[in-house]
Amino acid sequence: MNDMTVKLPEDLKERLKLRADAHGFSSPEDYVVDLVARDLKFTDAESRLRALDAAIAEGRADVAAGRTIDMDDVFDALEAKLAGMGAR
Repeated sequence: MNDMTVKLPEDLKERLKLRADAHGFSSPEDYVVDLVARDLKFTDAESRLRALDAAIAEGRADVAAGRTIDMDDVFDALEAKLAGMGAR
């Protein structure tokens, strides 16, 4: 693991020590590493949710614009394709 030096005010250092102890970490450094890792995971999840929201909005816009396919037609096409695969 690479080292990084961060200068903190004394009161923040004390608070980190107390939080690390309260949450069972062996050191304030381990606590900070965990905080950063959880923040990055949360940021990744937020990004995936934004992409999902955009895809849903795109789908809703397609429906509003009449760009839809009847599900019976989709199933008929799939059944025909599967029937053709079985004939090989």
